Amino acid sequence: MGRKAAIIGGGVIGGGWAARFLLNGWDVAVFDPDPEAARKIEAVLANARRSLPGLYER
Repeated sequence: MGRKAAIIGGGVIGGGWAARFLLNGWDVAVFDPDPEAARKIEAVLANARRSLPGLYER
């Protein structure tokens, strides 16, 4: 059984938590009434995917 996370709010902090969970293999649901929330979350995720390799030792 996989891990699941529910994030309330898709702003900077909520988006950051969503990215952290998603990039570590969790299933994530984000709840935010903002009509732009999906676009904002996608932008945070794209940035996190670009940044992740730089966080590990080389």
